[in-house]
Amino acid sequence: MNDNRPQWRSNFSSYLSYMVFKRKQYTVVEIFIALMSVFYIGGGFYYFLQLRMAYPQPLAEYPNYSVGYVLFWIMLVGTWASDSFAYFAGSFLGKHKLCPHISPNKTVEGFVGSIVGTMVTLGLVAYYLHIDLVRMIILGFFLAIFATVGDLVESIIKRHTGIKDSGNVLPGHGGILDRFDSMLFTAPLVYYFCYLCLHFGIKL
Repeated sequence: MNDNRPQWRSNFSSYLSYMVFKRKQYTVVEIFIALMSVFYIGGGFYYFLQLRMAYPQPLAEYPNYSVGYVLFWIMLVGTWASDSFAYFAGSFLGKHKLCPHISPNKTVEGFVGSIVGTMVTLGLVAYYLHIDLVRMIILGFFLAIFATVGDLVESIIKRHTGIKDSGNVLPGHGGILDRFDSMLFTAPLVYYFCYLCLHFGIKL
């Protein structure tokens, strides 16, 4: 795996230096908001590539597929399952608000439905791919939590900036970022989940 930490440090130092020389035009808060956007969006998408490319070893039961390829799809399917089950459980059973000051449409029932649905979904994926069932169910539990947090983080950003949609490329979808807000958190989760498993010699 490539180590890009020196480059990140260089970019970070450049931003801080820019803040010093342009202190009359930009405040500290504005500079750190710019930095946050770099690490939040750029860092999240960085793990898309890492997840796909960092694990080239073949999957045990399906040697034609690499571990990274399978994990990338597990991340996508798990995130989609989390969003879908949260929506349907919240629509039919939702009564108690989860974070009304951040996202008034999210409910506790939807959150629980997201966790249960994601665990079941990844359990089925594990059964089909002959991956360890228990580990995939555990991953599903945390993936649903991280997906919800990712969605709430973008809601906070929208409320702070006073915008409704992050763009108009996808009308009716809240913008491009709305399609990836959860994945910016679930991709690093799945990556490090696999990293820890392999580090301790645990096969998926």
